[in-house]
Amino acid sequence: MQASQTDWPDLELCAIHLHHGLQPAADDFAHQAQLSCQQLGVPLQVMSLQISQDAIQSMGLEAAARSERYRAFARAQAAGQALVLAHHLDDQIETTLLQWIRGAGLDGLVSMQAWSPERQIWRPLLGLTKASLRDYAQAHALTWVEDPTNLDESLDRNRLRRRVLPELTALRAGALQAMGRSIELLQQDKAVLDEVTQQDWQACLAEAAERDRAQHKGLDLSADLLIRDRLLGLSDARLSRVLRLGLARVGSPMPPARRLQEFIRQLRSVSHDTRCQLVVNAPGPGEKVSFQVSFRAGFVFFTQ
Repeated sequence: MQASQTDWPDLELCAIHLHHGLQPAADDFAHQAQLSCQQLGVPLQVMSLQISQDAIQSMGLEAAARSERYRAFARAQAAGQALVLAHHLDDQIETTLLQWIRGAGLDGLVSMQAWSPERQIWRPLLGLTKASLRDYAQAHALTWVEDPTNLDESLDRNRLRRRVLPELTALRAGALQAMGRSIELLQQDKAVLDEVTQQDWQACLAEAAERDRAQHKGLDLSADLLIRDRLLGLSDARLSRVLRLGLARVGSPMPPARRLQEFIRQLRSVSHDTRCQLVVNAPGPGEKVSFQVSFRAGFVFFTQ
């Protein structure tokens, strides 16, 4: 509210509360959101989510709730609106640690971006610890609501939050801020790699005459077409990132690294007339959607 009155006088604020309905306290959360927004004079939209048991069994409760949450955000977010989320530094470090112990690469270890232009998401509190936010809330007589499920140590994130982070902060003063700086450095490195990957992508894209040749071969020109011989001039590491970019452009989840490496091995070894394909299935329960990266007649292409 202070920002709307000073830095951005024309800013229009509205709030969304997502009612998960997964615990007895869900109604209390919605009620508290209504009270807070009434006091601040901010319009509030309460949206009820339906998270299926199939999704929970397939993805786990946290991932299923997060997936449905972002779908709801996307439905509610109008053109020209930015979605502001309250993720803080502790959340950032927890996410990176979770990705690390799951064996994620750089794209996972960079965790959350302060500004995500693709989805117009802003996280202005990523540099602040949870403790500092709690202190601010107490100093300004703001109501602090703690989710009771945060005490459930059967969830990996909660166990990290309640057991691991206290040990790390006890080990070294300023540990959270230092780890936050490491994540920022990783994000900078990823930005450079993304620039290189975009350059590699453009260099490997089929040009007009090559697309005409692809059309004669019966290939779908609506798909991105890459020239295999140009791709093979890249190192495996750069080639892998180009293939991941192509899959991301068709909305595919990322395959395990070993499967992508096997496709690259085949791409380097098969003859010009041989076909090879990597199929990636959508992760959701009951989903029958699949994505492919394929090689045929000298071209690599990505389809759903």
